[in-house]
Amino acid sequence: MKLVVHPAARKEFDRKVDYLLQNGLLPNSAELFVNEIERGLDEIQKHPGKSRMPGAPKYYRVGPTERFSYSLIYQIGETALEVIAIAAPQRRPGYWKKRKV
Repeated sequence: MKLVVHPAARKEFDRKVDYLLQNGLLPNSAELFVNEIERGLDEIQKHPGKSRMPGAPKYYRVGPTERFSYSLIYQIGETALEVIAIAAPQRRPGYWKKRKV
């Protein structure tokens, strides 16, 4: 299934990569983050219906990352998986709900 990333989600991703390039504790922190997000995106493409988000409408899903505690918030559209947010754990819950892909 095709994967579409919301521009705001892409911006969240880019900001985190920039931050890690400047302030990462490990020399390869940014690379680890990119690999983790790519792994998460691959996983939701392989198993799109797997991770239902508690308390959210049934069409929202969350794909948690392992090392960085980020969530990949997505919905299953008619023709694509739509990534709505690449959410940091400290963000206000549901801040992404008004986003449309």
